[in-house]
Amino acid sequence: MRERSFEIRHVIGFEETNLTGNVYYVHQNRITLHFDYFRTTADGEQLAARGELQVACMRRDGERTVPVAIPESMRAALEPFTVPRRSS
Repeated sequence: MRERSFEIRHVIGFEETNLTGNVYYVHQNRITLHFDYFRTTADGEQLAARGELQVACMRRDGERTVPVAIPESMRAALEPFTVPRRSS
């Protein structure tokens, strides 16, 4: 698992926040998720941070772990949250 985040505005405890996310990329055994964190104010929402999380499907094979394909049931469940990719 790999995680990255980029703070844009500081959020302090007890502030109201909103998190949106989508599936950005699905390839072989990896899923990359993108998140936007918004701070809610009287004037609306302000982007506070952006984040990315990448997870991989693995299985144990004796003492090691090996990559496995993303299960079709998981792919189907993620489909409504997947950002359409443009072809180059």
